[in-house]
Amino acid sequence: MPLEYENKAQHRRWKSHSASTKNIAGLAQDTKPYTSRPDIKLLGVPEVPRVRDMIDVHWSLRLQATKGTAWSSKKLRQGLWLDLSQNVHWGRSATQGLGGTLCKGSCWYSYEQDCVLDGIDHMLLQGWPTEAANDPSLSDAERKEIAGEGYHLGSFATCMMGFFLNPYAPWWR
Repeated sequence: MPLEYENKAQHRRWKSHSASTKNIAGLAQDTKPYTSRPDIKLLGVPEVPRVRDMIDVHWSLRLQATKGTAWSSKKLRQGLWLDLSQNVHWGRSATQGLGGTLCKGSCWYSYEQDCVLDGIDHMLLQGWPTEAANDPSLSDAERKEIAGEGYHLGSFATCMMGFFLNPYAPWWR
């Protein structure tokens, strides 16, 4: 059994959920429409059956959602992301366009680039300047931690604007 499972019960829950999800979506249990393709490299993706299963199921759902269109595989992968780390409780899902919270343990897979985002990408997504993100004294893990412990400048500005424009705040008296 792979090391990612803390116990046999956790492994059984994943297998059960996977089978149920595939059944609801009308997918064959052994479907691997994405990860079995020879042109797909899955750079940085953990070698874990659960993760590969998520990638395949998400791709299958994407194909179903675009059924009847004459889009190429390249067009279908454009802007398509999957948060491999946020599906632990199966309550969160993959997204079209990057739209989740970056945490220090985040593992975002880009179908378009066929890779997992690294620490530099995380910092750039959080609004850090390129010079800071490319600082050679930082390891990839440190970059992800910096990005994961902060939040995007736009989010910060929105929160602070609401805070400072509060008409009942003491500084307006």
